[in-house]
Amino acid sequence: MWRAIKIFMWWACHHWLPTMAYLAKRGVHTNGYCPRCQKFLETMVHALWGCRELRSVKEKCHSFNGFKGSNDMHFLDFILGWLRNLCSTELEFLCVIFWRIWFCRNQMIHNKAGVDNRDVVKWASDFIDEWRSISQVDTLPTSGSVPVQNWTPSVDGI
Repeated sequence: MWRAIKIFMWWACHHWLPTMAYLAKRGVHTNGYCPRCQKFLETMVHALWGCRELRSVKEKCHSFNGFKGSNDMHFLDFILGWLRNLCSTELEFLCVIFWRIWFCRNQMIHNKAGVDNRDVVKWASDFIDEWRSISQVDTLPTSGSVPVQNWTPSVDGI
């Protein structure tokens, strides 16, 4: 997985991303509610999967439909539930989706235009495809594929 996404997931699992609930708990002047739906406290699980405003994302993720999580559960427990049921490529895809959801959330909070939740899944898929295409490196021949010739002196002694 990509370094930036690994760091993002590590921060999310340790509740170090500044969700509104986290900021309110730390004394920052905010009501703690989700800036998207204004209905629930914005926890990590809510911000990255539980918010009803992410419905368009979840509808496009058919292989992830069976996963539920309550907004008050620890994000690490939420991720462990996914780990038991997903292969590594599905888990990578999900992490890129979470990363993009967080980006879209921040763009919305900071009044940046042009980011839409409906594009998250396609963006994540395109990102992974592009990453894989540029990361494929022509492999050098291995030592077993090149015949080894030992040096032998010439018969003439020259």
